Amino acid sequence: MLYVYRFRLCPDESNEVLIQKHFGCCRFIYNYLLWYRQLMYEKTGESVSWGDSQGVIAKLKKYEEYSWLKDVNSQSLQFSHSCLRIAYENFFEHRAGFPKRKKDLVRSFTIPQNVRLEKLDDRYSMLYIPKFRNGIKVRTHRELEGEIRSASIVQEPSGEYYVNILTSRESFKRYPKIEGEAGVDLGLTAFLVKDNGEKVPAPRYLRVMEKKLVRAQQRLSKKRKGSKNYEKMRREVAILHQKIKNRRKDFLHQESARLIRENQVIYLEDLCVKGMMQNHCLAKSIADAGWSTFVRYILYKADWHGREVVKVDRFAPTSKMCSSCGRINKELKLGDRVWRCKICHAEHDRDINAAKNIKKLGQDRPKVKPEESTTDVSTQRGNKSAPGARNYSSSNSDY
Repeated sequence: MLYVYRFRLCPDESNEVLIQKHFGCCRFIYNYLLWYRQLMYEKTGESVSWGDSQGVIAKLKKYEEYSWLKDVNSQSLQFSHSCLRIAYENFFEHRAGFPKRKKDLVRSFTIPQNVRLEKLDDRYSMLYIPKFRNGIKVRTHRELEGEIRSASIVQEPSGEYYVNILTSRESFKRYPKIEGEAGVDLGLTAFLVKDNGEKVPAPRYLRVMEKKLVRAQQRLSKKRKGSKNYEKMRREVAILHQKIKNRRKDFLHQESARLIRENQVIYLEDLCVKGMMQNHCLAKSIADAGWSTFVRYILYKADWHGREVVKVDRFAPTSKMCSSCGRINKELKLGDRVWRCKICHAEHDRDINAAKNIKKLGQDRPKVKPEESTTDVSTQRGNKSAPGARNYSSSNSDY
């Protein structure tokens, strides 16, 4: 199993300069080879072989004008060529548009091999990669398990540096089987509602930080682009966005981990979040809730720990159907949070009733493994995975 660990980097001044060189050189090689292939195709009418385009990297280093390419890891430059090749394959397979030039905002590079992590104490370790002789200090908040396959260094818009270490490890320790089953309804007022009546309120991290974010963006708009004050305010805005993202991810990890621990089978509604985002009145709240990310966390954690996930048809009238007698209330409106059935006279909370119906409908369907459920959903939406693409789960928390 491939698994990604994400750690915070603490580079010194010399390491930071070398990291920035890697960012620029890898971006330059990608853009240069893209220009080279386009130029040769215009002149000859034929595409250059990938072996010939890879040989261009070695030829560039021989020129004094491009001697600075020798200062960075050669394998990272070759990996940029591999990324360009994948971009072309995605274009010809109609999975993406034609490759575009990378802008200065793209700040990342990959080390495909020769990555080593040595522990210093309980909080810090040293990351050793080619060209970094003294290593880079890393803040390791947990133990790294498995064999290291590769690593990627990324700089966030806030200025912080992170390393994503790809490892090959054995399967996770599975939880013991239990009898618990839960129907889950996702919403905006209450983020999560279970069929037993439990409600988890929506934290709404973007709404909470919205006033600070608006003020910071207003101050940013008054600065002259390219000035030091503009860069200072841009970073403040980026830090606010990162705080919102980190808090949301922490909340989603905690709730998804709790669901996996407490239930053997989880019943979810197959929501079309992309279609729901077309409603401009609800788009910001839906994006703030993070439903798609939450479902993705549940799927791969269920696969790790031996749980089962069942998705219910998105077009099923789970909110309008009475969970007691099965009658459908066609007169129910979105604003009706509590309603009474005219047949059995049962009073229903709209969200709890939907969770109960999701569980009932899910129990009537065959249970599938999480990876099979993921495949079915992606196939129905017409998504295809890139040939040779790595299928791995990533996590930057302890859940």
